[in-house]
Amino acid sequence: MTARRLAVAITFVLVGASLSHAQLTGAKAKDPSLQAAMEARQSAINMRNGAESEKYTAAEFVNVSADGEILSRESRLKAQSSGPATPKHSTIIDSVRMFGPDAAVSIQRNPGTNNRITIVWVRQGGAWKAASSHTSTIKAK
Repeated sequence: MTARRLAVAITFVLVGASLSHAQLTGAKAKDPSLQAAMEARQSAINMRNGAESEKYTAAEFVNVSADGEILSRESRLKAQSSGPATPKHSTIIDSVRMFGPDAAVSIQRNPGTNNRITIVWVRQGGAWKAASSHTSTIKAK
């Protein structure tokens, strides 16, 4: 029975790793813990797991939507938790820039939604968290 549980656990780890790897492509953060937080937050968003997403979202988080609407942490987490999971949704990281040891900005795009998202990351209590994000619509050429 123990060998079977171990095999199931290994399968979950491998599937989870392949799903999270497929979700973020492109530029990588120089700080491995920031990269891990970016991947975990995106995975939580794709899987519509608000509780997990909350771990990587600062209490003071604010989002500015593509329409210019300002959304609180609570409203974004609620929106991110609704609807079906999208584990195959790809996100392309265009750049990650560090501003000292405790602040960073990532710029990503979601080809499926034609959006570009700028996220400000801060290290709070040793953990990386999204402090704000801004979504812009990418105009067709």
